[in-house]
Amino acid sequence: LSSFIHTISPYIPPGLLLCVASAFIVGGKYLSFWRNEFIGTLLMVSFTFSAGKWVGIDSQNVAWLSHFIGVVAADYIGGGQHVNP
Repeated sequence: LSSFIHTISPYIPPGLLLCVASAFIVGGKYLSFWRNEFIGTLLMVSFTFSAGKWVGIDSQNVAWLSHFIGVVAADYIGGGQHVNP
């Protein structure tokens, strides 16, 4: 396991590696909860952090509108407000 982690660590952000490793605490007892939270976090980050960075670069109003739509979409797809990281 140690050699595997040393092999992949240059290619994967350290926070993501630790996050995935935490999914298997207590023999995977909380894996279903971890999966729901991880998917919710991915939805929230991908839908809301694009505003201003890729969408609405030239217009603050467009960026805020994109962020608003992203938050609503992430909450709706994720099943509620519990997807906020």
